[in-house]
Amino acid sequence: MLIVRHTLQEPVDFTRNDPAAYLRYAEELSDAGGPLEMIRGLFSGSVTQANQHPLYIMLLSLDPTPTGGQRLSMIFGALTLLLVVVFSWRTLGPCTSAIVTVLLGTNGAFCYFSTLVTCESLLVLLLTFVWVLIEQSDKTKSLSWFRSVVIGILLGFAYLTKGTGPLFLAGVVGCLMLGCWRSSAGKTLALTSSARWKSIGIVMLSWFVISSPLLVRNVRVYGNPLYNVNSYFMYMDDFVDPGIIKANGITLAETREEFFRTHSVSDLIARESKGIGIETYVIMRSLGPAPYVEARVFIGLPLFAVGSLVLLLRGSIARSMVLLWLFFSILLFAWYIPIATGPRFTAPLIPIFSCLAAHGISSWTHASTSRIKPTILTLILAVYTATWTVLTVAGE
Repeated sequence: MLIVRHTLQEPVDFTRNDPAAYLRYAEELSDAGGPLEMIRGLFSGSVTQANQHPLYIMLLSLDPTPTGGQRLSMIFGALTLLLVVVFSWRTLGPCTSAIVTVLLGTNGAFCYFSTLVTCESLLVLLLTFVWVLIEQSDKTKSLSWFRSVVIGILLGFAYLTKGTGPLFLAGVVGCLMLGCWRSSAGKTLALTSSARWKSIGIVMLSWFVISSPLLVRNVRVYGNPLYNVNSYFMYMDDFVDPGIIKANGITLAETREEFFRTHSVSDLIARESKGIGIETYVIMRSLGPAPYVEARVFIGLPLFAVGSLVLLLRGSIARSMVLLWLFFSILLFAWYIPIATGPRFTAPLIPIFSCLAAHGISSWTHASTSRIKPTILTLILAVYTATWTVLTVAGE
């Protein structure tokens, strides 16, 4: 709470970049009639703005002010923390729950997005909920139709929140297509072919229903159901203001054709290879505590290593989903590095890897070789929390 409070007190320019755009569109929507007007505008095609996706704007329109936006993001961040803490307590034990509370509560990127007037905190909440539902299916040894519907709805809301939503849908579908996992007892379990495709069908149908306003608008106005103005940047080497792109009237196909005409195969390989290294570093750094940005990697690296090891050793069905999310994120956002970089693109992975790392640390402390007493672990967590909180609040 102290870290979040300190972040709120830092000066923020609400006249430029994404916060300004969200506030401007939310205020316009509020004046036009509110969230329902957005839905009608999407279906009719009268809403043509194709950068920021509509869900966060709709919610922000209820109080389109900087304070209202920060309050909204704080609510989503608090709900995410509560969800992870409760899930880890019930599934992985109180020790893991205590550790992940400390890791997320002091995480610099997580606290930052929980105060920023952008959609990241909402996206993190939605996808963390998806992960929890997939993880819990390991206990039931199946994915019920109701759980499949809820997952599809959450993924649909994720797409209405940010253009990267289909990436996470692909990870869930890929996870279900693999359709097998190991129980905690080591027994191999598998979804039958019919159950597998039934679950995929329900998830996809639910996703289409929830995403339909934006899908319909994109087809009617742009001829592409997944259109987003940021798609242009996949075929550019430098950032160009979306307003300039729209004013020039250049189509996405023309941009793509020109890009591949002026770039060799070696150029493409070099861009992706360099980006993979940078994006992997960004992901590891995003797991570290506030306040130091670059130095977070010294904590984030071991947390990422422990989390990855736990992910590979655990036999839950969610393992393949998280691996696919990580794989797709690195490949896609590595390509995007010349345009923009930062933890906002992979923020949904922060709660997941924090929880996995906490489980790994908890398991080690309970191992016969370490024998760390609960009182010692509590003291370590208290010192860790106090150290990063004091450094953040002190503004060091």
